[in-house]
Amino acid sequence: MTQSFIIFAIGIVLMALFIWYFGTDSDKSKRNVGSILTLGLVGFCLYAVVPPKEKIHLGMDLSGGVRFTLQFDEEELERELFEADKDKAVDILRKRLSPDGVLDVQAYREGVDRIVVDIPQGNTDITEQKVAEWETAITRAAQLTFHNAHPDYAQYLGTMDPDEVIVPGGKMLPYRYDEEGNETSDLPASERRYMLVRDLPAIQGDQVKSAYAGNELNKWKILLALKKEGADKFYELSTESNSEKDGRNAIPFAIVLDGEIISAPTFNGPIAGGRAEITGNFKEAEARGLASAMQNPLQAPMKVLFKEFFPPTLAKAAIKQGVRATLIGISLTVLFMMIFYRLAGLIALIGLTVNMVLLFGVLAIF
Repeated sequence: MTQSFIIFAIGIVLMALFIWYFGTDSDKSKRNVGSILTLGLVGFCLYAVVPPKEKIHLGMDLSGGVRFTLQFDEEELERELFEADKDKAVDILRKRLSPDGVLDVQAYREGVDRIVVDIPQGNTDITEQKVAEWETAITRAAQLTFHNAHPDYAQYLGTMDPDEVIVPGGKMLPYRYDEEGNETSDLPASERRYMLVRDLPAIQGDQVKSAYAGNELNKWKILLALKKEGADKFYELSTESNSEKDGRNAIPFAIVLDGEIISAPTFNGPIAGGRAEITGNFKEAEARGLASAMQNPLQAPMKVLFKEFFPPTLAKAAIKQGVRATLIGISLTVLFMMIFYRLAGLIALIGLTVNMVLLFGVLAIF
């Protein structure tokens, strides 16, 4: 907070000097104010650049990294994708791969139906496991729905053959995780837990505004925010469920992802505002993966056309060549200016140095 206030204060002072410089008619005042303004801008830009390893983020050509070229699989989608949907998918991919903004993800559209995702090396060690996790995250389509438990759900709890349970207006859905938090998707149907839920969803997944994984007291959870329509419906459901309590029990609310129940919480009271927490025996990777999958309102899978890896060794060689070329170019420029222009050349070199500092500072800030 203090650092932000200092930067804001410096910006106000520089803006005041800028206005003063153009508002005064005195040549002496212009020279003095201009000199102070120049020194202030140079100092501010140096602060934004130094130390360069922490302040300047390198692209893949200078740091190495991995690139995914994706294509929309519109054959699996029930509706046509509009340009706004594709633009929104770019932002969603960034959020999926870096919800906290730490990972420097660069995503942009290419052509009509492709998206290119670049993940520079940066401060993250890129391993085969991480590449596989990223590929899963960006190609996974989230079919997310929210269902009320069927009023007769308590009669059908436990492990059973779901094909033997036929209840009008209801269907049996399996839990994705067991009571210890282990995934059960690969187990035989007879060994999984099921819940009887209403066959029609109460809230569709496109009502999800955002979903993030969080940790509290060493327990992972998913923080969910809904849009206006979904928030209103969520409030109604939580109110109805809370009013149907029998002793300490309430009718649960199933959160279903790709046909599997990832959580079946009960409401402790009416929830207004459309914000809720999905709790369970989640591991970190599971919580982050589920929160990531909920970020896709398109519900359309994406295919990986190309996957390229740029090793950091090539990037280091490019940096060395660039530094060498820069030093040679600067040396030749300084030599030429000092021989042919002398004092005027020295003044021009000072101006060139100030210009370079301002340029790097502005680039680093943005």
